[in-house]
Amino acid sequence: MKRISQYFLQGLLFLVPLFVTIYVIYWVFVRIDGVLDFPVPGMGFLVTIVMVTLVGLVASNFLTRNIIHLVDRIFARLPLVKMIYTSIRDLVNAFVGDKKSFNRPVQVVIDRQSNIRVIGFATRESLDSIGIRDSVAVYLPQSYNFAGNLIIVNRDQVVPLPGDPGEIMKLIQSWIPKTKIFVDIQTLKYMVRSGRVSPLKGFLAKILNLKPIVTVDAEGRSASFGKSFSRGRNMKKIVRIIEDYSNKKAIWNYAIVHVKCRDRAELYGKKLTETLKKEPLYIEEVSPAIGVHTGIGALGIALMFE
Repeated sequence: MKRISQYFLQGLLFLVPLFVTIYVIYWVFVRIDGVLDFPVPGMGFLVTIVMVTLVGLVASNFLTRNIIHLVDRIFARLPLVKMIYTSIRDLVNAFVGDKKSFNRPVQVVIDRQSNIRVIGFATRESLDSIGIRDSVAVYLPQSYNFAGNLIIVNRDQVVPLPGDPGEIMKLIQSWIPKTKIFVDIQTLKYMVRSGRVSPLKGFLAKILNLKPIVTVDAEGRSASFGKSFSRGRNMKKIVRIIEDYSNKKAIWNYAIVHVKCRDRAELYGKKLTETLKKEPLYIEEVSPAIGVHTGIGALGIALMFE
């Protein structure tokens, strides 16, 4: 029975990406074809491809390049429009074209004593223009929904990787299915503000003084995993849950991040070290971008399974 289950899962691993890719291509084809509404099936899609290619040809021509730059500057200066336009432009430029940012994979030495390193992509080799000397901007991706952290590190902490950028990204993403995240939150107020939790749930949690435990899936979506009436009970519950996981799967390592609650993070580290017989890979303060969504006092634990 176990072998049959393995065959079934192997079949899913092969068929799901295949059919999802075919469906997405079909959906895009039908959508574009339907917008132009030509009588001949596929003509709208073909015309769109030709038009995009012609625009690219015009944009690459020396004589018309100034016109393209003028249009770009106009959209980049229009109120409200510029926020949408520049965000989409920078996102597209990050992945394609001459200015793409994800073509320089690097490893960053976080802790020389423990030899802890992270893999990311160097996006700016020089930050002199904003007054930061001898430093490099490195983007640390989390998943394909473009979540990640931009960190600034000293140049001597960055080591270029010779591998193909696509393969490096695959390596980073390969850890997503093997990772489980738990977040111990002081209040839902900030998650309500960011739209991750409904106002009604936030109101009820406040009235009942509930301290939620949130988990995060591979797409970055948050979901309630449990709750208690105190942070102390939350800690006991999370430690017990992690212990149960360790009995089912081998935990390769784990890390702890926090929003300005170092003492609590170290207490978590102490209890988990006793439970798992393994010290955390690191205990660090989380980026402000994530702290805005969870609030001061929030703490996250990421388990990485073998």
